[in-house]
Amino acid sequence: MNHLECRNISKSFGQVHALADVTLEAKGGEILALLGGNGSGKSTISKIVGGIYRKDQGTVLLDGQELVPTSPQAAKKAGVIVTSQELSLMDNFNVAENICMSRIPVRRFGIDKAAIREKAGEVLKKVGLEGYEERSVSSLEENEKYLVEFAKAIIMDPKVLILDEITSALYKNDVEVVKKVLFEKKELGCSIMIITHRMSEIYEMCDKVTVLRNGEYIDTYETGKVTEAELLYAMTGHEVRKVVRSDQEEEKAEKAEILLSLAQHQLAGFQSSIDFELRKGEVIGVAGLQGQGQSQLVRELFAIKRPITMQYKGEELTLRNPSEAVKHKFAFVSGNREKDGSFTNRSILENLSAVSELILGKKFSEKTEVLEKYKVKMGKGTDAIRTLSGGNQQKVVLGRWTVTEPEVLLLDDPTKGIDVNARMDVHSIIAELSEKGTSVVFVSSDEDELIDLAKHCPRYRIVVMYNGQVKGILTGAEVAKENIYLLKLPTPFWCVEP
Repeated sequence: MNHLECRNISKSFGQVHALADVTLEAKGGEILALLGGNGSGKSTISKIVGGIYRKDQGTVLLDGQELVPTSPQAAKKAGVIVTSQELSLMDNFNVAENICMSRIPVRRFGIDKAAIREKAGEVLKKVGLEGYEERSVSSLEENEKYLVEFAKAIIMDPKVLILDEITSALYKNDVEVVKKVLFEKKELGCSIMIITHRMSEIYEMCDKVTVLRNGEYIDTYETGKVTEAELLYAMTGHEVRKVVRSDQEEEKAEKAEILLSLAQHQLAGFQSSIDFELRKGEVIGVAGLQGQGQSQLVRELFAIKRPITMQYKGEELTLRNPSEAVKHKFAFVSGNREKDGSFTNRSILENLSAVSELILGKKFSEKTEVLEKYKVKMGKGTDAIRTLSGGNQQKVVLGRWTVTEPEVLLLDDPTKGIDVNARMDVHSIIAELSEKGTSVVFVSSDEDELIDLAKHCPRYRIVVMYNGQVKGILTGAEVAKENIYLLKLPTPFWCVEP
């Protein structure tokens, strides 16, 4: 019944041992979460099963029969479908064509375009994108692209479905859609394995969770019988320390000087205007429904696409482009590593020094020390950055900016697609920068992350945006998920007519 087993799997990339004698199983009719820190081997084992990588040792079995996929196409033929953090969509085809790419309907004299639209339309309705058949992929929002990637997988009617961080770019309502579809597939006996860094998804979707650490199998737990603290301990090997803010720290945050402010600023694409201020050494988490201006805010503060005028250090400042922003000690990190972050064909060290050396013209010799401090798991610094896991790549990108000693750090969903352990490392980096006086604006699509960040950062507020405006600000004890949800709504639920 679509029973996937991986027995004693080992895989190395040069000197890096990605997997060491790993054994796990995903049964049909169950959803298994695969959890682990950076470089734990989660993506590696999924790519072995999916025919992208060749294992060095071990056996993969599907329903008791050995599976040796020599390519992704061979894996698909066997009924194994794997989605990756890196989208496989093609911009020169529309949504329907992308979804049906692996099984294009044909008729006597060529491609059956009507059948493509009909077949894609059925699955698009399932994932909440009804009517998107003719849309170009390039016109889609990031979350919509990941839903199309998901649709592209489920249209194949897989025996084994492996989702590698497919929900990392999705909003909560999108995740609910994915959950509904997965439960349907589960009832049909599909074997489902999910790689995710969001603990809430593990508990809401999954029957079991397997933990990997440093390429080794740790244990498998039933989600109903294991706590989050126990899973974090299994991932890291140590207890997770919770940081609690004191009243004195709250008072200190309120008295800090205002570093940057916007007054009646209109974000591109919005009719309303925003008032916004950021204090020295403060961390502001930014929440909101999809497309309410959160990403636009940090990108405009970095002068991406158009100039911006603000009050900065008590004086009016106009930034005409990102280069000027960098020279005024602004830094920007995107969660989209492929598009905005890493130079994939360049080395780890080149990626780390790109801003300081190429834009600021400053040499720095502590590159190895920075990589060690940020716990980047790697082989050699001269290796291409693409050889690193997603979380390790993001740490390198973050290090690229922090070595410039920024006064303003702008983060646009920076932990999207990285695991819980890496996310904690990023939060610790942000907290340390804040303590040294860096002001941080942290946009996140994950409310749990925004709540967790409060535990690390003494000077912290959450700003909730709607329609390009600040709808509400949460501080201290107000920082709670239910308050974020209420402020995100277009109209408070108690004002809605029955």
